Amino acid sequence: MRTQITLEDDLYRVACAVAERQGTTVSEVIVQALRRQLFEPPVTARQPVELPVSSASGGLMPGVTLEPKSGLWALLDDEAV
Repeated sequence: MRTQITLEDDLYRVACAVAERQGTTVSEVIVQALRRQLFEPPVTARQPVELPVSSASGGLMPGVTLEPKSGLWALLDDEAV
């Protein structure tokens, strides 16, 4: 079916760019966008995830210090080997 619509200039420019990039027509870009808007379910925000928190007590392993950080990096490098 043929119909006539009025597009804002900026929307038309974007539709032209998308059509050129996809190797299709502006009409097809508009049809695809309209189908997505009318028939695809809306994207909903994901529920926040509650991350577990350790209940372990204690501190650093013997010989580990956080200052200077070079000691911590050296320990991690040794464990990687």
